[in-house]
This record gives sequence, structure tokens and C-alpha cells, in this order.
Amino acid sequence: MRTPRQKTPINTQNSPEVVLAAAVEALKTLQSSACGLDEYLDQLEEPLLRKRLTNVLFILFRRRRTLEETLKNCCTKPPAAEVKNLLMAALVMAKFQNSLAPESVVNIAVTLARKEFGNFVARFVNAVLRKALKLVESVKVDPLPPRISDRWKKAFSGDEYDFLADLFTMQPANTVRLRSGCEISEDLALTPLDPGLPWQFFECGNFSELLAGEDFAQGKFYIQDPAPAHVVTLLAKYGNLLAEKVNFLDLCAAPGGKFIMTVELLSSLQKKLLSATAFDRSVRRLELVKKNMLRCKVTGKVESGDAADPGIFAGESFELVTCDVPCSNSGVFRHRPDALWRWSVKSMQEIAALQYKILKNAARLTAPGGLLLYSTCSLEAEENSLQITKFIKEHNGFELLEEKLFMPQVHCDGTYAALLKKTPEKI
Repeated sequence: MRTPRQKTPINTQNSPEVVLAAAVEALKTLQSSACGLDEYLDQLEEPLLRKRLTNVLFILFRRRRTLEETLKNCCTKPPAAEVKNLLMAALVMAKFQNSLAPESVVNIAVTLARKEFGNFVARFVNAVLRKALKLVESVKVDPLPPRISDRWKKAFSGDEYDFLADLFTMQPANTVRLRSGCEISEDLALTPLDPGLPWQFFECGNFSELLAGEDFAQGKFYIQDPAPAHVVTLLAKYGNLLAEKVNFLDLCAAPGGKFIMTVELLSSLQKKLLSATAFDRSVRRLELVKKNMLRCKVTGKVESGDAADPGIFAGESFELVTCDVPCSNSGVFRHRPDALWRWSVKSMQEIAALQYKILKNAARLTAPGGLLLYSTCSLEAEENSLQITKFIKEHNGFELLEEKLFMPQVHCDGTYAALLKKTPEKI
């Protein structure tokens, strides 16, 4: 008697059904909590599921207004929130991804709807999705969320606004920085960028190959958008004002790119670095700082704590303090497309209050005659220039050397930086 042939088990852990269900669950969590998309995805332990879910959700937030307008035209009345989430995620997978035939995605969504909500909702999902697939490409709508759209139309020129709106739907390129003193291998698929900076940045055509390669393992490259380099450029411009011996403190340092770049800059300026401290409240993200420092062969201390706590580093001072404070992330909307959907005046005011506490604490820690670099990933004046104006009025011991808002570009996020100098002690 022949032994029955064993069937190879099918791995369904990351099947389209699982990804669609995970997308619906993710949207439910994001809508009911203050959790951001990056934070949510960081909690996922299975790498392939995270990769596939990331792709679905990023497209969804970039195309959310188009998706919502399409569904609005396909439904006589708004569906329940969870059903709407299912419809939007399925429409992304069917229309904006190429891994499955649209009809297959519809069938998966109908099956999931039947399981979760019953036959009536399953029939509704089937009818709406088939109609939406025909309609979605003809829907023309401003892609930016209404609240931020109204604000930016007042803050920027028409051409600037149109450019920002176009950028919002684009997937950002994978960009890396070639570290100072390093050379690249000729066989790497890298395209040089020219962002007008004293550092070399490249667009990476084969990101996974670069990460698995020896050049990356040896710390020649750092995964980084050019935006932080614009911030550090202010330090390069006024580096002659720094003392010859420098104690450097980077508040809100994770994941460490700006910290490593600043250490390199101080070396190029021939400053003697007495100490370099990377400080952040996230213990988990500080582990990434440690790994990056080890890979890039950069030495320094790594400490965790609250940058707004006036008790940190009591009695110590630093010739250079940098603080890339928490912000609304409105300048990095391509990398965090959910940020613009979570934006509100109230949330911005709350984050601005925290920013000011950190800025005042950074001022306390800056040594007389030292430099203080404040930066955000925001385009909002309340988090940027208005913060600095208020700070200067309340702290006459500081001088503003320069401030600048760097608008987003095709290969670069938006950022703001202000460099301040603390008055030297009188002899």
C-alpha cells in the first residue's frame, strides 16, 4: 500500500487575507488612539507582514481623500467605520498595488466582510468595491487633508502649495549619506544627489542589496534623508564660534543620524571633543542609536530620560547643545503620511508647549559662549520661528545667529533650524 504523499504546508501568515485583515485592525487602532503609524508598525514582530502592511497603509494615507471621495460616490449613506476601513484597504490593494488581480482582492474582502459582519455587509462590500474600481481613477481631489490644506493655502504661495500637494502622493526615494572620508564601491546602484550640501547623498536603487553589503556593515553609509544635513549646515557655517574644546549634548537624539553627522563635523573643524552624549526618552530607539554608533565607529555616551526634565545633567554644561524636538512632523509627510491626517491646532499647541520646555532646558545646559541648535521636522511657524521669537524675548542672554525653514523637495524632507549663541560670562 502506497504511503500518502505529504503536502507541503502553505504559509498563510502573510497571505493577502491576513494583510487585509491586519490593515483593517491597524486603522481601527490608529483612529482610536494617539499612536502614530510608525509607532504602530514598530510593534509588529514579523518582518514580511510589516513590510506588506506598511505598503498598504502608506498608500492609503497618501490617497485617503481620493479613496474617501470615491466611496462617497459609491454609497447612498456613509458605511460604518470598520466597513469603511475594509473598503479603503481593499481598494488600495486592488487598484494601487500590482500583486493581485482586482477581482481576487474583491473576493478576499467579501469573504472577510462575511466573516466579520455577516452576509448583508458582504453583499454591500461586493457591490461598492466593483463600482469603486471603475470610478477611482476618474476622481480628482486635492490630496491634502482639509485642515492642513486650508492652513497651507494661507501660508504658502500657489506654486508652493501645488508642489507640496504633488509631493504628498509620492513615495520618497531611499536615500543614504556617504560618511566623511569614505569611498563607495563601483558596483553599487547609487545615483548621486545634489542637495547643495557639504555631504554626499545618494538615491539607492537597490536598498536591500546595500543593507546586506559590506560597505554598509563597515559604516560607510548611513540611511538618512538630506534634511538633517541642512540643520547641521548652520553649525558648519558658524563653527568658528565654537570653543576649541567641546562637550556635545544631543537631546532627542534617536535614531542618531544627526548626532553622528555632528561628531564628524566637529572633527572636520578640528575641535577637541571632550564628550559626546546622545540623549533620548525612548529606550527602544536608543538601542538603534547604539547600533548605529557601533557600526559607524563613533564613540560617545548614550543616556535615556526626559529632555524637558529640568533635573537632567544637574550642574553640567555643554559647549554645544542640539535639540531636534518632537513636532507635528508636517515637514516629513512623505515618510509619515498619517501625520497630516492627525494634525490639529490643539495637538500643535500641545506639542509646541513641550517644545518650549525642551528649548528652555537646552538653554540651561548650554555653557556660556556656547551654541544651541534648535530644529524641527515641521513647516508650522508656531513650532519654529514663533518659538524662537518668544524665546529670545524671554532670554536676553541668547543671540539668534540664523534661522531658516527648508521646504520639502523631491529628494529631501522639510525642516527648520535656528542657531543661538549664549552670551559669554563677563570677566
